[in-house]
Order: sequence, then structure tokens, then C-alpha cells
Amino acid sequence: LEGIHRACLAHGIEFVEEGVLKKRHEIRVLQGQQGFWDFYDDVYDTVREHGGEILVSNVDEGLFIRWLGDKKNDHRERMSQLDNFQLKIIIREGDANFATDFAPPQYRWVSQEEFAPASFYLYGPKLAMIIFKKEDVSVFVIDHPEITQSYRALFMAVWEKAKIPSNAKHSKAR
Repeated sequence: LEGIHRACLAHGIEFVEEGVLKKRHEIRVLQGQQGFWDFYDDVYDTVREHGGEILVSNVDEGLFIRWLGDKKNDHRERMSQLDNFQLKIIIREGDANFATDFAPPQYRWVSQEEFAPASFYLYGPKLAMIIFKKEDVSVFVIDHPEITQSYRALFMAVWEKAKIPSNAKHSKAR
């Protein structure tokens, strides 16, 4: 039942007291490790359906790995089985933690001054903003194509100016 419920949510179907509705736009707040896992389930479900590009900015991959915890290998394996997307990741200049090993990812560096404390993740029609704190993580998922497209344009502007890490084994100069 949980899988059916997740699939319905991923397809914009909402269960309400009066029955079932097609959602137009949604903002969800996911908290803590379970919320972070739910976010990664949503990424997988959305990418499986929509494909395209996954664009990730202001990433400290150590934090992502920490909060994925025991589920990191499961997520890595299921994403590795998909062949309908590309992955671009912007990290802080000098960071050599190229932890993502599916897709294969392309990495770029931005300067310390341009690196922001909040990460954002673009996938399908969704934008997720992620705030990592010492003992908590919050993920704000916005399912709104126009907002996502605006962030996609911002991401690509930064991507084009960012440096290609010389030691990123998966980065491609594209």
C-alpha cells in the first residue's frame, strides 16, 4: 500500500476526504532522516518517470551520505539501473569528495564566496531545497514547473562559469 501511495503522489494524485484529486502544485516539508529518505524515494520515482537532468548545487556530499545512512547503497543501486537521466553537481572549490558514482556524474567547482549553505536539487518538475543542521535535516520540495525552470536557468548560468575539477574522475567537460 505504501508503494501505491508513493506512486500516486509521484503522479500528482492526492487523497482527500472527498475522494481523489489531481494536484496542481505542491510544497512539502520533509524532516529528519525519514524525511530525507522520503526525499530520495521521490527523486527516484520522479526520475524514473520523467528522466532528464538532475541538477544539484551547493553540495557537501559527506552530508548527503551521512543522512542517507544505511540506504545509500540501495539508492545508488536503483539509480544505477536507470538510464534516462544525466547528473550535474556543483560543489565547493577544492572539495575532492566525488562520492556519487552513478549516471556518471559531472562535477563543477564554484569559489568559496559563491558556495551557499543551502543545497538545491532539481529533478523533473521539482525543486528541493535542503538545509543541513548538526542534528537535523529539512527538505522543502516544491512541485511547480515554472519555479523549477527558473532555478534550472540559474543553475546553468553558474554551471557554465564554474571550474571543471582536474581530479574528478567522472567529470566531463560539457
